[in-house]
Amino acid sequence: MDTQEPEEPEEPEEPEGPEEPEGPEEPEGPKEPDRFGRPWSKIDKGSKLNRLTQYIKLEKTERGFNDDYERKLKIMLTQLCNSGALNKNTDVIYNPETKLIEDIKNLTYDEDTQKYLFKRPVKKQKTTSSKSKSNIDRHFSRSLK
Repeated sequence: MDTQEPEEPEEPEEPEGPEEPEGPEEPEGPKEPDRFGRPWSKIDKGSKLNRLTQYIKLEKTERGFNDDYERKLKIMLTQLCNSGALNKNTDVIYNPETKLIEDIKNLTYDEDTQKYLFKRPVKKQKTTSSKSKSNIDRHFSRSLK
């Protein structure tokens, strides 16, 4: 007769559930790029207003404005943004790497009056050259003779 040692009953293992992640879960699939790391023309309106507010705060500390003047500048830039005057890449010099507005073209600071002025660019009128006459125009010009 074989002598076997009695087998110990195996303890049931605890089911391994999903481990809790240490940090926030990242969505599956391609990661969406940072909303401020895009060119100026590709940033949505809310993000543009956010960057303009940041630009105003930097200008305030740089030039030593009071809160009232900061509010006036914010109103002016917000109205310009809403009217579409600051939509093009050529209107605003924005660095997507630092995520800061470096300069706003046509916005000048007058040291004497200590005010900002925005000069709207003058759009050039396209001159239309004389168009060639259509067959109908030729017909009517002959019939008038």
